[in-house]
Amino acid sequence: RFLFIQISLLLYIGIFLYTKDIIKSSLLYILFVLPFNITYQLPHSVEILSTEIQISNPYVMGIFVNYIVPTISILDIGVFVMLLAYVFQNGLRQFLSEIVEMKNGFLVFLFLLLLQNLYHFDFLVLFNSVRFSAYLLVFILMAKNPFLGKLKLTTIFYLFLINTLIQVTIGIMQFSQGASLSLDFLGESQVVSGMQGSSFVELGGQLFLRSYGTFPHPNVLAGYLILSFILGICIIKRDLLKGIVLATFSFMGIIFTLSRISICMCIIILLFMLLKKVLRREIFYLRSFFLFERFESLVLGLDRSFDERRKLFDAGLKVLRENWLLGTGIGRFTEAMELFVPRAKNNVLLLQPVHNIFLLLLSDLGVLGSLAYLYILIYLFIKRFRRVSLYSGILLFTVVVIGLFDHYFFSMPQGLVLFYVFLSLSIYFSESLDYGE
Repeated sequence: RFLFIQISLLLYIGIFLYTKDIIKSSLLYILFVLPFNITYQLPHSVEILSTEIQISNPYVMGIFVNYIVPTISILDIGVFVMLLAYVFQNGLRQFLSEIVEMKNGFLVFLFLLLLQNLYHFDFLVLFNSVRFSAYLLVFILMAKNPFLGKLKLTTIFYLFLINTLIQVTIGIMQFSQGASLSLDFLGESQVVSGMQGSSFVELGGQLFLRSYGTFPHPNVLAGYLILSFILGICIIKRDLLKGIVLATFSFMGIIFTLSRISICMCIIILLFMLLKKVLRREIFYLRSFFLFERFESLVLGLDRSFDERRKLFDAGLKVLRENWLLGTGIGRFTEAMELFVPRAKNNVLLLQPVHNIFLLLLSDLGVLGSLAYLYILIYLFIKRFRRVSLYSGILLFTVVVIGLFDHYFFSMPQGLVLFYVFLSLSIYFSESLDYGE
């Protein structure tokens, strides 16, 4: 993994020497390493002057939980390099003015995070607060400056096509072999069909391992492939062949993740694009809403995981009631749920965040922190969002749907970057005249 990080940084230097633009190079680096779950878990304790100091306690009810282990990601490197690149190119004064221009919204958010850290005094909360703030700051800079406009559509296409082909190939091989491929140097999870902790399904009396790619969970891979799928559809307008190729490979990969929500989303988007050609917009928007509602209720009614999501949601409400003002601290939801951890039908403890980013955000940040965070997003969208074009609407709709049924947008570094890429692209397509349908 260290060798992969070195190679990726050499690639970053190569891109910079070619483009002569340090911000563009940093953005391309983040997008390139996004699929690779290269991480390092910090030790539970460190020894300082012969005194052992505990950093974290990763156990809930005696069970090890990955979600509450401070973990450094390769994306953290990309994000902090991006921030340094902006300061290097534009100066510290311009960097600070970008924050102040938000009418102190970001400063208020930082102040509330400081209060939360003083209240909990937990290294995990501090670690996640720094990461969350850094990622948010990069999104603020992305939203306020047309960085995406500097990237050629062809460059974005080839980057996503290469990564998509890699992920789909690995995912199909994982599915067919029923086990991981020992590609841990790329961040692949070590999983086996039927093993506890692995995500698999039973179909026709056989167990099938869901495709992980190099993501920590099949749902996160599916989220990345949905983004790639939507980009493929967007590119079709400019280049039919390239768009169809990217969308086709992305959809094929989503099927092997067996993520029902993601498969449903792709089908809905395709129906959306198809019916848009034959129906007036006013009629189509009305009909597509009811179509989605019926399709959603049909799938979720047959989905065994719906009951687990409901139990986690109920537990999330209890966590929120006990931590409504300042929150549990970023990343401490699972630990805060210790007194009322729900169980699956097979009596396994559901030690994971609530599968709803809105409730998870409220629980982690509390009402005050969530309002400050929401203010930042609304401010940025008011400043840059021009109109709801077809593609910006699809991107935002996808974020809402995924957010209602999963947690990775806020619980994992890759998910957080995906979340901000979705939002950044929705702003880009709201401004682009070429995509103003």
